[in-house]
Amino acid sequence: MKLGILGTLSIGALLVGQVTFAETVKIGFVTTLTGGAGAIGNDMRDAVELALDHLGRKMGSSNVKMFYEDDTFKPDVGKLKTEKLVKKDKVHFVTGYIWSHVLMASRNSVVGKGPFMITSNAGPGPVAGKLCHEDFFSTSWQNDQTTMAMGEVLNQLGILEIYLILGKL
Repeated sequence: MKLGILGTLSIGALLVGQVTFAETVKIGFVTTLTGGAGAIGNDMRDAVELALDHLGRKMGSSNVKMFYEDDTFKPDVGKLKTEKLVKKDKVHFVTGYIWSHVLMASRNSVVGKGPFMITSNAGPGPVAGKLCHEDFFSTSWQNDQTTMAMGEVLNQLGILEIYLILGKL
């Protein structure tokens, strides 16, 4: 988690030079802050705040203003919160996405609209392929890497069928 947050801030610091030299760099952070998955989002927010405190709340010579939004683990909510950050708050960067379904719903509200989008954890395959864009950066992984690697190993071993038995959780 530390590497992801630091990676996000590092990419952001490198891109500050491409942002119109503003006295304040505005960063929108869309993540899940409530419900069962809220623990992850709250940890991410706390990590960002800690990192910014260590950096004197600056990126380069610019002050940083954070805008946190709760996507409630729902794509439609994440999209609305993302649109608010881009249109109303006029952020330079949008980041924080944990879940790929929220990122995919929100992506078109950012890329090509001015701000940069930096995903913290979400890594849906299409953004590494046909939806790749110069305004989009990932500090994470691509979701299908694990299953693709497993499939390759199973093919090499000649395993053609797998059975999965799930019990009640």
